[in-house]
Amino acid sequence: MLPNDVAMSLLETHYRWLMENACDPIFVVDAHTGLILEVNQKTCDMVGYPREALVGHPQTKLHPPPLATSYDGIFQRHVQGLNATEAERVVFLQHAQGYQVPCHINSTVLALGDRRLVYAIARDLGPILQVQDELRYNREMLAALFKHSPDALLLCEGSGLIIDASHRAEQLFLSNTDESLLGLFLADLQPQPTASNEAQPHWLLYRDGQGRQFWGNTATTLFSLHEQPRQLLRILDVGTYQPASEPSGLVS
Repeated sequence: MLPNDVAMSLLETHYRWLMENACDPIFVVDAHTGLILEVNQKTCDMVGYPREALVGHPQTKLHPPPLATSYDGIFQRHVQGLNATEAERVVFLQHAQGYQVPCHINSTVLALGDRRLVYAIARDLGPILQVQDELRYNREMLAALFKHSPDALLLCEGSGLIIDASHRAEQLFLSNTDESLLGLFLADLQPQPTASNEAQPHWLLYRDGQGRQFWGNTATTLFSLHEQPRQLLRILDVGTYQPASEPSGLVS
């Protein structure tokens, strides 16, 4: 069995290693005084202050001045045993250069001897919010494209399942406005392959809502959305299907 002083030294070494090698910013605050007792290097990197500019200062120094009072109220309620809501866990830290860093704070109150400490881990939400903004922008752009495009547009999963369709696509492929293309597969819009229509390598053969078979000049864009394969098809009706060689009046 290790002597107490050796065991304590090993625990201290292990604790320091965990603090400094953590992936996220960590700061320890005195629950009674609200003073910062410890921060790891990730915290210093996030807020742009050296360690000595944070330790010994009120935890409100980590936050933008206009929000400091509100955040201190959340801190005090947390110390009193009232769990913060998920919304209250999303806070802004103040960088030394003046800009704000959105973070999700996960903290717990620990008893160490006669002292109570708040051990807090911050997760930078900046990259996540940036991705969300880009996804929102892409969704808005895609919605506008589907709404205003004069061409028939289909958005499909990798399996060919149609998950979105422009108004022009519905006009082209549906005979009844009460119907929907959503939930159908691309194969449902195409006639059974025959020797004659398989001989057209540059055109895809479709069948519209009236049963007419036509050649569609199809441009396909492959991409990934939420790590799921997607394909965007732009279909231009270029002429009624003729079992001869090429679509009438067109050169492949």
